Amino acid sequence: MTQILAITESNHGYFEKIIPDMIREIANSEGDVVAFGIVSDGAPVGAIAVKHSDQLAELLWFYIDPKFRQVGVGRESLFILCYTLKAWYGTTSIESIIPADADGNVRKLFESYHAIIEKQPECRFDTTLGEFLNAKKIKGNPAKCVSLEKTSGSMLRMLCNKIVEQGIDLVEMPIRQEDYYAKACAIHFDKDVPDGMLLISKTEEAVSIPFLVSFAEDPRAIMDMLAFARDEMKDLEPTLPLYMNLVDENLIGAVRIIAGKAKDDDTGFRYNEKVTIRLDFLDDIRERTRSFFDAWEKAKEGKGDVKIEFDENLKIRY
Repeated sequence: MTQILAITESNHGYFEKIIPDMIREIANSEGDVVAFGIVSDGAPVGAIAVKHSDQLAELLWFYIDPKFRQVGVGRESLFILCYTLKAWYGTTSIESIIPADADGNVRKLFESYHAIIEKQPECRFDTTLGEFLNAKKIKGNPAKCVSLEKTSGSMLRMLCNKIVEQGIDLVEMPIRQEDYYAKACAIHFDKDVPDGMLLISKTEEAVSIPFLVSFAEDPRAIMDMLAFARDEMKDLEPTLPLYMNLVDENLIGAVRIIAGKAKDDDTGFRYNEKVTIRLDFLDDIRERTRSFFDAWEKAKEGKGDVKIEFDENLKIRY
């Protein structure tokens, strides 16, 4: 049996390790964020964070322990969330973003609720480290960048705050050096003010650029950061896969130029998607339930020749 519980002071310890710092900070600083814990058969197995405004709820975080996936916990908890938001807050729709690199089952989960799915400008580009290192069109000035490991805490907070204000914090903020390949991460400066960030993550299996953003007036800032990262990764294995997360169309255009792709060539690009669930489906379920019990009571009372059947949409007819 799956349940969701509002996370309070008395039970937050059970879900503390499941909710990332970024979501916890948003919940603590904004009064319109509600966190729920997911419980299955008495065990804490996941967490949900929702930001609600008027009749709209934005799903900020939805996590299920991998050991409890593919057994219906995700679908059950999402249904309970829909019902809870509609009943408690008068919510009429839920919105969320599916990252380009999300598990395909996430999309299936939302599709089961007939969600409206729309392609977003943000995307992921897949290539190899060797192709990136050998890209002849990367001709930036690495001297305008400082590595993440050498950037002061105050400068980093300044840039992270701006990223959050712009609503493009697609990775956990504030940035922590230990989460990234810090020597190759580039912070771009203009007159001692940070105005760009390129993050590098590295494992034995792959290298990724999970976040790349520029607020600089000079369009060459993107190239500066790419050139810095390239120089710091020359000693890595060129056959490693390289993934880039791109947050707007300008960055996508820059990567197209670097990769030598035509404007309409989406090969290698996978886009984020926005999903919207309309909660009026709950009214339909309530009506079907009422209709079922009405028919059942008539059958028990022997009122006429009542035969309970379901049509192709699982609606009662008798």
